[in-house]
Amino acid sequence: MKHGLLLGTLFLFFSAFDAQAELVVTDWETEGDELIVIDTDTGYKWLNLAYTAGVSIDQVSSELATTYSGWKLATYDEVLTLMRNHFEWSGNTKSTAPTEFRNEWQDAFGITGSSGRSYGSYIGDNGRVYMAGTRDSNNVYTSYLRNNDTTSAFQYDGVFLMSEGLVTLEEKANIQSVNSPLAVGVLALAFIFGSRRFTNH
Repeated sequence: MKHGLLLGTLFLFFSAFDAQAELVVTDWETEGDELIVIDTDTGYKWLNLAYTAGVSIDQVSSELATTYSGWKLATYDEVLTLMRNHFEWSGNTKSTAPTEFRNEWQDAFGITGSSGRSYGSYIGDNGRVYMAGTRDSNNVYTSYLRNNDTTSAFQYDGVFLMSEGLVTLEEKANIQSVNSPLAVGVLALAFIFGSRRFTNH
């Protein structure tokens, strides 16, 4: 009984630290660009919002095969899940968040406008354009209506782009390292010695 109670207490204790999804920043195209944000809860990768600040959704969409290759426009559900995971809240149009959460968001997604705005636009299920993000006032938005027109650019907004399978710069380096002649040689030697040990037995 005591052991069960102790295990339950420990589970609740460590679960409290795991409630908020962490935002991990990594590189996309060049070392140190820090343009990819990984939501550790879903594993989804997001593009830094400052990279698309002031650009319309239509313009970004037209460049998905070139400038933004590997990315796609995020859906309402994907954006809402991201916001809920990070800010730990169920999602009204506007709310407030602890300063720590706001700072983490701004550091990860970048600043898109004055007063610490870190906003992104996306297309809702009804085809209208909405904004989600936060600012220095600690206000948090998930579905703030911007416009009915995806051709319009908003000076304070980036565009939410996400990917499930995009390869980060670090992952590319790891792949290249594994495929290098030296790495192949090491793996081959390991296989040979392993085979000999198996044969000797």
